[in-house]
Amino acid sequence: MTVNKQHQVFRALVEYVQPSYDELRKIFGRDVDEDYDIELRENMFEAVGDCLNVSRESRELDFVFFVSDCGHEDTILREMANVGLRPALYEEFISCFKAHSIEFSDGVIALGSKKRVNHWEGVATVYWDCFGWSLTLPVMGLNGTWGVTKYLAVRE
Repeated sequence: MTVNKQHQVFRALVEYVQPSYDELRKIFGRDVDEDYDIELRENMFEAVGDCLNVSRESRELDFVFFVSDCGHEDTILREMANVGLRPALYEEFISCFKAHSIEFSDGVIALGSKKRVNHWEGVATVYWDCFGWSLTLPVMGLNGTWGVTKYLAVRE
C-alpha cells in the first residue's frame, strides 16, 4: 500500500450535486457508460460505510491518490482509515476530476459511493485511452476485486 507516491495533494471545490448524463458527456467526452444516465435509472449514487455521515455542504477538500495492490474493498478501506483518509464520494470524484483531470489518466476509482443497476453494484471509475476519457461503472469482480490500483481519497 502506498499513499500518493509524489505526496501531492489536489484541492477542489466540491458541490454535492450528481450531474446529468448530458453534463457528464460534456465533462468526459465520448465514453460515458449509459448506466450513468440518472434519467433512465431510478437509483443514483449513494454513500456507503463510513461515508454515510459525510457533510454535503459545498466546500473545498484535499484529495490524494491512494495506491493499493490488494484489490479487496474491505482491506483498501481499512488501509485508508489507518492513514487518516476516507474514500471519495461520487460527487467529490467528479469535482476533483473537473479540477485535475490530467492526474486521472492511468485510471482512478471512487469507493465512497455505489450505484445499484439491476442486480449489481458499481463504483465510479475513470481512465484515459487512445480514444479519450472513459467514465465507466464496473462491477466488482467475482473474487471481490477490481483491476484498478489507484483510488481517490479525501484527507479531512
